[in-house]
Amino acid sequence: RQEGNKDTDAKQFGTAFHAAMLEPETFEERFVAVPDDAPKKPTITQRNAKKPSADTLAAIAWWDSFYATNEGKNILKTDDHSTLCFMRDKAHTNPDVLDLFHTAPFRTEVSIFSHDGDGIRRKCRLDHLLDGQLISDFKTAASVTDDDIGKAIFDLGYFMQDPWYTDLAIEHGIPVSGFVFVFCLKTPPYSIRLIELGQAERYLGRRANAKAFSIYKQCTKRGHWPGYARG
Repeated sequence: RQEGNKDTDAKQFGTAFHAAMLEPETFEERFVAVPDDAPKKPTITQRNAKKPSADTLAAIAWWDSFYATNEGKNILKTDDHSTLCFMRDKAHTNPDVLDLFHTAPFRTEVSIFSHDGDGIRRKCRLDHLLDGQLISDFKTAASVTDDDIGKAIFDLGYFMQDPWYTDLAIEHGIPVSGFVFVFCLKTPPYSIRLIELGQAERYLGRRANAKAFSIYKQCTKRGHWPGYARG
């Protein structure tokens, strides 16, 4: 993992978040935090130095042992690991979230692949499918107020995700009864909000999906992917 790469860090946090939410019982087996008292990670230059200092040698030995002990695990920043544990624990003591995991059989990370009438491939990946019918999607959130969630639903395209996933699932033979977003606050008190979109939002999402997919089909058939127009 590249150190200090914000994009990579964000992706790793997202991966760890879904593991904490969807497979909480195995999270500690798959992810580990760097201890607070860990020495500073030696650089490549320090590792290749002809005469490294005693502190550098000690740091190299510590990190080599840490990597060996945790081989195969994903290494998280201490703060991220702590945050994810708080988020997991808060979510899995929430009555509505508990219902998703304990009221009926469920599957997680369900991949669906399909082709339209012209053979263009479509796909989606359901976070959680309860009793073969209710789709749930887990999201991190900087705020779970009504205004901020409403803004995120449109700014981040969630209004398109619901109908896209629902329509592909139904086409795949899954009798979808509903779709719920589970928003998880990333800061104390780590609040949880379960949100279902209204018919108007789903209608707008389907229209946006149809337009986007039409453009995608045209570009795929022509092999031409234009950028933004000038001006």
